[in-house]
Amino acid sequence: MRRRFFQWFADSLLHNRATWTAVVVVVFAAAVYWLATGHLGVNSSREGIADPDDPEQSRISAYNERFGVGYDIVAVLRGDDPQKLRDVADATAEALRAKDSIDEVFYRVDLEALAENALYYLPFEHLDSMLRNMRLIEKARDGKVTDPIQLRGIIAVLKDVNERIDDFVDGESSGMGGFKPETADMDEAVRFLVGLIDELREWIDDPKRTKLGLKARFGTRKAGLNLDNSGYLVADGGRLILMRIRSRLDIADDKYAIPIRATIERVMGSVIPDDIYWGITGVPVMVAEERSGLKRDLQVTGTVSFVGCLLIFLIAYRSLRGTMVVFLPLAAGIAWALALAALLIGSLNIISSSFAVILIGMGIDFSVHLFTRVRDERKDGTDGPEGARRALIGTGPAILTGALTSAAAFGAMGLTGFRATRELGIIAGTGLLMVMIAAFILVPLVLGRKGAIVGRPTSDRLSGPRKFVWPRAATMPVIVGGLLVTLGLGSTIRPIDFNFDWTSYLPQDSMPIRTIEVLQEHGVSGLQYAVTQSRSLEEARAQYDRLVALSKDPDSVVDRVESIFDVLPPQLARKEPVVAEIRRRATALPRIGFEGDPAAPTDKLAENIAGLSERLSEDLPFTLREAGQGDLVDKLGPVVEAVDRLHASVKERTPQELRARLDRFETRFADISKRFGGFLNRKSAPLRPDDLPRSLVSPFYQPQTEDGPMYAIRVYARGNVDDDPAVARRLKETLREIDPDATGYAITQIHFGVLMKDSLSQSALWAGMLVLFLVLLDLRRPRDVALALVPLGMGGVWMIGLMNVFGVEYTFANVLSIPLIIGIGIDSGIHVIHRWRECEDVGMALITTGKAILVSSLTTMMAFGSLMLATNGGGRTLGMTLVLGVGACMVTSLVFLPALLDAVGRRAEVAGS
Repeated sequence: MRRRFFQWFADSLLHNRATWTAVVVVVFAAAVYWLATGHLGVNSSREGIADPDDPEQSRISAYNERFGVGYDIVAVLRGDDPQKLRDVADATAEALRAKDSIDEVFYRVDLEALAENALYYLPFEHLDSMLRNMRLIEKARDGKVTDPIQLRGIIAVLKDVNERIDDFVDGESSGMGGFKPETADMDEAVRFLVGLIDELREWIDDPKRTKLGLKARFGTRKAGLNLDNSGYLVADGGRLILMRIRSRLDIADDKYAIPIRATIERVMGSVIPDDIYWGITGVPVMVAEERSGLKRDLQVTGTVSFVGCLLIFLIAYRSLRGTMVVFLPLAAGIAWALALAALLIGSLNIISSSFAVILIGMGIDFSVHLFTRVRDERKDGTDGPEGARRALIGTGPAILTGALTSAAAFGAMGLTGFRATRELGIIAGTGLLMVMIAAFILVPLVLGRKGAIVGRPTSDRLSGPRKFVWPRAATMPVIVGGLLVTLGLGSTIRPIDFNFDWTSYLPQDSMPIRTIEVLQEHGVSGLQYAVTQSRSLEEARAQYDRLVALSKDPDSVVDRVESIFDVLPPQLARKEPVVAEIRRRATALPRIGFEGDPAAPTDKLAENIAGLSERLSEDLPFTLREAGQGDLVDKLGPVVEAVDRLHASVKERTPQELRARLDRFETRFADISKRFGGFLNRKSAPLRPDDLPRSLVSPFYQPQTEDGPMYAIRVYARGNVDDDPAVARRLKETLREIDPDATGYAITQIHFGVLMKDSLSQSALWAGMLVLFLVLLDLRRPRDVALALVPLGMGGVWMIGLMNVFGVEYTFANVLSIPLIIGIGIDSGIHVIHRWRECEDVGMALITTGKAILVSSLTTMMAFGSLMLATNGGGRTLGMTLVLGVGACMVTSLVFLPALLDAVGRRAEVAGS
């Protein structure tokens, strides 16, 4: 029946050349128009690989919608001078925030913005001490009302302090409060004074200082990260600053990731000096690196592949025109396949966009076999339309079966539950059929003309049929040797661990990988996190407490957590009533204000500081001992040291420098004192996340979402979630007990990796059954079916065995070789069997179809093998896998299978005699 169909089709094609040509041109033009008008989109987001209704996809999409894209770009600055590093970080952040694509840069906590709520961040013991002192002051004042105290300028404050000490030394205690503080209260006062004096000194030393540094008493992080006294997110004692850069754009989509990465690199490269190391990493940067690397690789591998395939054809067929004929159906078939993909699916994702490479690597085989058969018919004396007709009738059924089996191998992927592999299977499967149809039409139309050049010059015409006799003496050695090689390689096969870590695909000297190594050197790891969410602060607190408890268990998968409670004051519930009472009592005390005094002579500054040092180190200690308070003398040591440091800095400055830097400090200090006064006089109300700076709380709290206020807790795993499914599975199971909708990259990345792996394994099973059915339908005889499957079976064993020998891992990339090898392996076997059954001679079957198998295999190996030159690890492993697999199938098709056919033929001869 198939032969009759191809007879009809060949006659119709060659007798109605104009009609068929017009049909091809019209359909091709329609496909190009359909594509040019934008009917085929490209979804380059990683979310495009999963079904929208997949539970994990739904969870991560909901989280991204609430909190913005759940991927941070992490930037690292490293240098030897912490102050210079902070200045560079400030300049870098300012430049980045000026870019439209950047929404947020978090690298420091604005401690001044927290000044309005500063009391909450003091340890509870300090607040309690402050309250006790306020009670003592009230008692000492005994209801006396005092006018507000207005302090004017640091110089005047120092002068006033010296006078108060003199009064105390002279026996006048009314100005000192008339009470003896507790030791703990004195310790706190000393720490406060030392911090204030050192802060003034830093302003005197640093002409660029613009913000007050307040001691950070929150946000302590494990794994090397902490907040310094100025609120910067640092490691290694302030010699490394980490910045988190966010965008509301889907920066896991290379459409955005690549330009955003380029913007960040351009900004940082122009702002950061050469003596400071900088680098960026994170999922978006790795996406950009991967896709940019693939584009660079395609230029190299595409050139090598094209030139290599062209050379193979030219060497094999000695005809440039003939070579171009072979490529012609690919152009038409790919255009038709793209148009069909637009109709069936509407867009390509980051996996299915690789279908064109598959069509080139496999679809070219159809034209090669037709071209080779037309050329053989010409050498045997049949030229023009009749030669094309015989070629189409003779090799068409084998090409059809090979195309159907290859399409079935990919079509089976369309039955899986993972969107990326399903769409790839549909597009690649239908695309192969489109290329086959184009080959069936275009190759006979082009080569079926009188005098068409299909190979060597006409001197080779009518040279008579070629002869090749299979060396029967080699039959048994080849069979035995092939079986031994198969057994040997089969014995090396071990379970191959699937490498889920797609970061291993990136060049190890690339910036994102180098930056990760820098972070790990400084104890910072775990950039990928999972997330629990809640709708109230109370629910978030319950989740946080459970997760912190888990993080303290060395056997738990939870390593560390980040949440709103890292930025909210600790022990907030306990502090609320204390702060409320402090506010109430503050109304009964004189208000103290501060303002600058730019007219004060700076020469008095050093004089007053020197006087203060003398009083603190000599006069005051003597008086305290005489008064029986010698235990307080030792407390003065740190204060004296801080005053002496300040005095040394002041003496190094000119009057002009002192005036400018003192003015800046007094302006900032006056502003902070007003905020602090406003806090004390504000009506007490519970502190909420909305009271804190937006940049600080946005990763953990969103006040306005469709579901109302939402809180998120970031959870980092103890173990490698990028590579170990067991870690990700344990993390998911642990978090789902706390939040049934826990999500995040640390969960979904492995989920989709396992889903893809399982989908391809499932599709391999379906493909095997479909291929077996199609081969049975084609060859009918069980013996011939078994023989046709030999190249696939042996080639598969050789490929997996050689992968073990060379240490090639199974990855997201080379697992796509499964349907490719099924299609290529069975295609070669079918062509050999068809030709053998047609001519009933092993040598003739091998010499006629063997060249087509050799050329098509070599071109496929060249096309995919060029990927071994790629910088992308996934491309390299895919190229290596396919070279091993296609090469194995080629050898078994051209050597082992003919030996088996010869053995079968001998047995038939013996049985017939």
